[in-house]
Amino acid sequence: MKIYEVNLPIFKRGDDLHWARKNTNSDVEAFRLYAQHLKESADIMDKFATLAADGVLTLEDANCHMIVVNTTEEVAERFKDNLDREMFEDLEEEEEVEDVV
Repeated sequence: MKIYEVNLPIFKRGDDLHWARKNTNSDVEAFRLYAQHLKESADIMDKFATLAADGVLTLEDANCHMIVVNTTEEVAERFKDNLDREMFEDLEEEEEVEDVV
């Protein structure tokens, strides 16, 4: 099992809705885009709950900036294949790079 940082597509409510409004043509579209981001994040959390129940994922840490999970490389690769790869980062690889520098 390895440690991974998970970056959900939500940050701050006001900032996210402001971003959605700047990138759409109407308030209706902005609310729907924001709702889509919230649903995507909820779906990820639901999948994490299922994996935790199966014993292949544990929550290592969580704060206002990130969620850190411990899971198998196979599970992590499945998430990377279905998400923006930058949303699911291997923290151990980052540490190795920092150690070299």
